[in-house]
Amino acid sequence: MLSILSGCRCGGADEEEGEVLVPSANAKEAVGLLRRVAAQEHRFREEGRKKQRELQRRADEAKALKRAEEEARRHSQDMLQKVREMQKAFREEQARFEQLRRERELLERTAEAKEEEGRKLLEERERWLRKTAVMAFLKEHGFSGVSCSKKVMMKTTFPLHVAAEAGNAKMVDMLIKEGADPDQRNSTGKTAAQVAQAAQARKGGLDDAHEDVLNVLAGLGRARLGGA
Repeated sequence: MLSILSGCRCGGADEEEGEVLVPSANAKEAVGLLRRVAAQEHRFREEGRKKQRELQRRADEAKALKRAEEEARRHSQDMLQKVREMQKAFREEQARFEQLRRERELLERTAEAKEEEGRKLLEERERWLRKTAVMAFLKEHGFSGVSCSKKVMMKTTFPLHVAAEAGNAKMVDMLIKEGADPDQRNSTGKTAAQVAQAAQARKGGLDDAHEDVLNVLAGLGRARLGGA
């Protein structure tokens, strides 16, 4: 192309020096072609640089994602380790709770058994003392049993009537617990409560002992009726 430009001269070889050279049409086309080629090369270089920058950007993003992925992996591993530790701690605490619960239940059962045993022993002792006191009372007054009668001067009476007339509220209570019938009537047709009322009346009504007897018998009546 340069040869084309250099060969483009006006006139013959014998023309004078200083004569102006005018480019031919082919030379103009060549120059235009060069410019287009240069522009194309410049565009290619710019596009290449853009692609290079894009590749670098993507590479940087990939590196950043790789670092984030590695950090997330480490974090997930740490979380998994913590979860395993918490699960282990939970199992240990659950086992401790179950052990404490079993120990508490055993202690409660033992305490209940001892309490029940103590209650039975106390009841048995009270029953023995009551029977002993009742037997002594019956023997003292000539009765063979709590429901057995005896005759005194042609009159028939019962242990409960004798205790009620004497104002012995404690013995009245014990006789009833041993099976004496509070509705039992003597030969005059009176119950133990009526005998206690008559004895109280003979003393002018100011007799706490017979009042206690009446309270015991009245309480028994309320219990039978389902009252307080």
